[in-house]
Amino acid sequence: MSKFTRIRTTIPPRTYGSGRKAATPAAILLRMSFLELERQRRVQETELLSARAIKLQSRIEEIDREKLVLRQALDQTTEPLVSAGTLPVTRAALRSSNQGRPRGGFAIRY
Repeated sequence: MSKFTRIRTTIPPRTYGSGRKAATPAAILLRMSFLELERQRRVQETELLSARAIKLQSRIEEIDREKLVLRQALDQTTEPLVSAGTLPVTRAALRSSNQGRPRGGFAIRY
């Protein structure tokens, strides 16, 4: 089994005698610079995520607009058939008219 290793930081660990060692100013400045770099990365990530969310939302709106256009086109093509009094043909009606066998094509025999 592997041993767990302590992650080293710039702040010195505790000692047996005096509690905690005093961090040097250089160590404190180094830690502050690491934190600032991490903060900058997180800010950049949030900006990229918000830009991606905006793109996704615009695509969703585009899809909704396209669906609306297609639905209107579908309604315009079906209105003349309904107004003329024609009924939509179902598969059951087609099967009963040709005794259940499809016309045309080829049949596979074993």
